Amino acid sequence: MNNKILVLVGFSGAGKDAIAEKLNKEYGLNFVTSHTTRPMRDYESQGNPYWFIDKETMLKYEAESSLIECRKYETLVNGKKDLWYYGVHNDEIQDNKSYVVVLDMLGVREFKKYFDDRVVSIFIRVPDNIREERAKLRGSFDKTEWDRRLEDDKKQFSQEDIDNECDYLVENINLDKTIKEIVSHINL
Repeated sequence: MNNKILVLVGFSGAGKDAIAEKLNKEYGLNFVTSHTTRPMRDYESQGNPYWFIDKETMLKYEAESSLIECRKYETLVNGKKDLWYYGVHNDEIQDNKSYVVVLDMLGVREFKKYFDDRVVSIFIRVPDNIREERAKLRGSFDKTEWDRRLEDDKKQFSQEDIDNECDYLVENINLDKTIKEIVSHINL
């Protein structure tokens, strides 16, 4: 998979970050760190899992066309509305390396436009009850925000889009089995 970009996409709580981390550690795929305007959580740090920046900087990057893809999410945490931006700066990806990145469906489309046949996209499926249990284990579970994410998932991921944009579908019930299936698809 030399010089390829593996894009993982799926519903909230599907395990995309855990899969990306394991592919990075065990198979040497470089992890693409996105930028975000959302607040840093207690267990996070600058560059892990995001580059945390303010909205003004994100909008500056967008205006300069420095982002491969950029998306925004309306969020509701503790009853307060906010708008969080996420984006991948074009400095994150070089020509001579293989990468893994976690994106949404819009991000998949933008990466395919930008990188063409370098992109291999995999949709990660997980039953709803397992997704919610995983979300609760993160330690920052907010039922209102979780319900908003479920609604957002329904809007963002139509079966037609999944079929058209994703090269493979993989169910993630067991992380080790999921990794083996992904590796078999992309010939690592």
